[in-house]
Amino acid sequence: MGDVRQSPEWARFMVSLGWEAGKLSSGYVYSKRLPLIGSILKIPKIGPDIDFAHLEKLSKEKRVLFTKIEPDVLDTDSAVKRALEKNGFQSDRWSLQPTKTLVVGLTPSQEEILARMEKDTRYSIRAAAKRGVKVEKTNDLEIFWRLYSETSKRGSFWITRKEAETLWKVFNETGKAALLIAYYDNEPLAASFLLFHEKTAYYYHAASSGKRRDLFATYYVVWQSLLEAKKRGCTRFDLMGIADSRIPSTRSWGGFTHFKRGFGGEEVTYLGSFIKVYNPILKPIFWLNKLF
Repeated sequence: MGDVRQSPEWARFMVSLGWEAGKLSSGYVYSKRLPLIGSILKIPKIGPDIDFAHLEKLSKEKRVLFTKIEPDVLDTDSAVKRALEKNGFQSDRWSLQPTKTLVVGLTPSQEEILARMEKDTRYSIRAAAKRGVKVEKTNDLEIFWRLYSETSKRGSFWITRKEAETLWKVFNETGKAALLIAYYDNEPLAASFLLFHEKTAYYYHAASSGKRRDLFATYYVVWQSLLEAKKRGCTRFDLMGIADSRIPSTRSWGGFTHFKRGFGGEEVTYLGSFIKVYNPILKPIFWLNKLF
């Protein structure tokens, strides 16, 4: 089962942001040319059968400064780790994509999915419904963006408006995106931005206003997102990232990690991020990064 970041839609999204999409036998690679000095290459969530010879040829053709690769394999896959190290890649603690996540299985009944959640999460979902929170699907990205802008002020998460609009446009054109907004008395309180690929739904972006937390709108919009994914025939719901002790940038993720754990998903830990630096001037900089 492939990852959404190896989908044709994701490739179009990256091209719209100024990256060039290429292909290896096991998936897409994305390169960006920098003025005068060369290119950078990133490869998110590629399959385990990496064609290193082709990758090396591509790197030379594009005068690559460094390549970041994050294979779509579990941390227990020692064979892929050995192959990466044999081909000059080193483990890198600064990841492009979440290296640990929670996945909720959607094949059980609605009642069973709810029963597997933590008690407080079930209470919050039911309380939101009783208190009059409503969730609606919409094509109006402006509502999501207003909520997201407010959310970003309270944390360290940020995507540009262009990125949000482009992601929505590309995936919505093929019916592989959904925006769900939780309202109370017509006031938007929380939102989820979902992507769909094969049989997996991705809770790709989330937003909330911070108002009326007593209504538990954030819990209710995730619950309705799970139901939307199940209705579409998905068998997995990826909550898209929790704190990983290996990755320094996730140290501040404790709050939403606790929130996501309440939905009862299975913890999935990936092999992580790897880097190969071709430019000798950059090598000391990346070595120093390992210390922090």
